[in-house]
Amino acid sequence: MWRTISYYVRVAYNLFRLPVWSALNAGKIQFAPIQKLSPFAKISVGKTGSVRLGKRCMAEQGVYFRAGSGKLFLGDKVFFNRNCIITCNEQIVIGNKATFGPNVCIYDHDHDTNKWNKMIGKPVSIGDRVWVGANAVILKGVTIGNDAVIAAGSVVTHDIPEKAVAGGVPAKVLKYRE
Repeated sequence: MWRTISYYVRVAYNLFRLPVWSALNAGKIQFAPIQKLSPFAKISVGKTGSVRLGKRCMAEQGVYFRAGSGKLFLGDKVFFNRNCIITCNEQIVIGNKATFGPNVCIYDHDHDTNKWNKMIGKPVSIGDRVWVGANAVILKGVTIGNDAVIAAGSVVTHDIPEKAVAGGVPAKVLKYRE
């Protein structure tokens, strides 16, 4: 019973909060009407950034979406467990029904060591039904195929094909799913 009440409270809260956020950010946040974001999840949008949330996205407390100068696209029914960080200066696209464990970090850029305060970015693409384990890090320029699994604690620096199970630092394909 409490789960049902919690669900409806989240939905009702986001029916009010998301339109206010979108208005305060000049329409840079687009969303479907029903969202299950924790009251303690944050969305930050810069001057040229934008965020688009698909239907029924769920984010637990401590989740932080930041689109400084990039575009962040989340598919339908994407789930982020506690304390995930998604920082976007280029473009991050996450497919439908992707699931992220606690403390996952996704970055589409890093710092240029030759020029102070300059970022080097490449788009990140994560397919449909991807599962990413706890404490994994996904770095710039990575494409993860549909139905892939990323093991907990992995650092993904290269592309992962469809239906692959990858793990390690840096992440390597360990096997393929059937």
